[in-house]
Amino acid sequence: GQKAGGYGQAPIRVTSDVVKAGYNLLHNRSVEDTSAVGSNCQNGAICQAWGSPDEAAEWATRVLGETEVETCDDCETLRVSAGAGLTPLIQETYTQHLEGLQRMLSGAEEPTPENLGKVSSPLLQVSRGVIEGLRDDPDQNLLARRLASETALSSVIYKAMLLQRTLLAGSHEPNVASAQPATTALNSNVETLEREIRLLQTELQVRQALATNTASLVLDRHAGGADASRSIDQRDPQPDRLHHAEQGRSTP
Repeated sequence: GQKAGGYGQAPIRVTSDVVKAGYNLLHNRSVEDTSAVGSNCQNGAICQAWGSPDEAAEWATRVLGETEVETCDDCETLRVSAGAGLTPLIQETYTQHLEGLQRMLSGAEEPTPENLGKVSSPLLQVSRGVIEGLRDDPDQNLLARRLASETALSSVIYKAMLLQRTLLAGSHEPNVASAQPATTALNSNVETLEREIRLLQTELQVRQALATNTASLVLDRHAGGADASRSIDQRDPQPDRLHHAEQGRSTP
């Protein structure tokens, strides 16, 4: 929507400019639109992940860094600031998810759809049944940490794949496609992101190969306990009579 990269002009900011353009193109908006999508999101994956082009660009520059390109003869042609990658985001998300799980497990918060959504990822949903199963499990703390780790990792992988889609959409914008220095920097960003996604996918696959999905494990264990309890005569007016009797025998 405006000239950049020339003498006396703002530099071309490859990561943020392309992400903003791709975000708007994917939502059928003009490329220079900076407003939030709001009610027009209609459950779209990208606008649910980031409410506006600026939010998407901020997330992208944090992961990939920024490349500033200037095309005038007497200008510094390229300035690069490094990104932090996806690992710090995984740790942050893990902390948020674990704290949310612990609040629900302690009873400080109810497992409402909103609260469950905060500790879930689009690839791995945490249900009310999982929370109830964890509350009854003697290994609650360990399993909660494993669950938070899995949801955090899958959540960041999902957003990274959405960012990849956004970058590819932005690369087809005519002004981006015609700027060779910007295209070179953009291709480098795409390759970096693809490599990070592959590494995280491999990590997730290894975790799943070493241990069953935590949410499924909790539900299976909880269901197994319920099945065991049903083996006692259901007409017994005191369901925990056997448990109390065993405690009585163990008391000196």
